[in-house]
Amino acid sequence: MKLSRQFEEALVYATRAHCNQSRKKTGIPYVAHILGVTAIALEYGANETEAIGALLHDTVEDCGGAERLRDVRKRFGDNVARIVDGCTDTYETPKPPWLERKRAYMAHLKNSDCSIRLVSASDKLHNTRAILAELRRTGLEVFERFAGKKDGTLWYYRALVTTFRQHGDHPDLIDELDRVLHRYDTPNHSQRQRLQTPLTQRPLQFSYVAIIAKDFERRSLRECLGSQYDQTHCVNNSGTLCGRHDVRRRTWQLHKASRKPSEGGVSGFIGES
Repeated sequence: MKLSRQFEEALVYATRAHCNQSRKKTGIPYVAHILGVTAIALEYGANETEAIGALLHDTVEDCGGAERLRDVRKRFGDNVARIVDGCTDTYETPKPPWLERKRAYMAHLKNSDCSIRLVSASDKLHNTRAILAELRRTGLEVFERFAGKKDGTLWYYRALVTTFRQHGDHPDLIDELDRVLHRYDTPNHSQRQRLQTPLTQRPLQFSYVAIIAKDFERRSLRECLGSQYDQTHCVNNSGTLCGRHDVRRRTWQLHKASRKPSEGGVSGFIGES
């Protein structure tokens, strides 16, 4: 598919509309999100009208409301305006309460057409990938940027997957969105094997501390350790993880106490001092 001059015009229009905006507390120019959503939509089969809708999908909600929609309709036509309108969850300023808006948006998607769902799902996939990358860098504090916090944000995206699946279109895109969401709280195969191995039977070179450091925020620490949760004393009275040095030291002590004298000492363990 060869993109026309109208696509170029929409790209310039979106860049100018979002020129003073950045992603939530990251400093990343907002146009990066616009380009990412458009790229995803094209990868999953968008035509030019849908690609232009992807470029402009946030211009109404974030850059002018109903007046902006009229301008989009005038410049790019009714079909593009319909997609942009379908991806907008509110025209009000200030915005209504978060939960109210999200429920209304999901109800709206149930009656939307496949072009709107393609752009909307592309938007959600780009968002969830960005959140996952930031989650791995900074931990759960990433969810403090969002009105729904962790529980509300994950509920919303998972509910959207269910809503998208009800229509049966764009299955590969929805499957990818679902896979990304599963990475938020599902350990990989290697982590799962180690978590299922009793603590005192794990080899001393195991990356137990790394597993817990990465996993405790996405899974219950009690679930990870089972009956050995209290043995390790890895949490303080408030239920938060102690410093990594303390976890290493206490884990080493637990291993050392479980070994028989005849087995001798072991060197090279990350917590040995």
